Amino acid sequence: MSLFIAYLISVLYVGLRATQQLNVVHDRYKLVLPTSLLMAVADYYIINAVVSQSPWVILSFGLGGATGCCISMQVNKFIKRRKDALPSQSVCDRGSAQTGEVP
Repeated sequence: MSLFIAYLISVLYVGLRATQQLNVVHDRYKLVLPTSLLMAVADYYIINAVVSQSPWVILSFGLGGATGCCISMQVNKFIKRRKDALPSQSVCDRGSAQTGEVP
């Protein structure tokens, strides 16, 4: 396994770990299982890379981890901004049950 492949696996793995943490913080229960399964696949390839690689793989994993974490944070910000931009209906927007008003 090349050092570049080890880097890519680390980007994926750390990105998934950061995503999983954000899933927990934001109560995204539906995403916990798929993220965990993808993390297990990445675990398998990371263990394989460490066993069959030189010590330089540490640098690849470190750089990949930092990249994956930054990507995950940016994706989360994008999703959050997009969600915040959607119009939300509050109780006031739906009309009053007492007056029978409908917007």
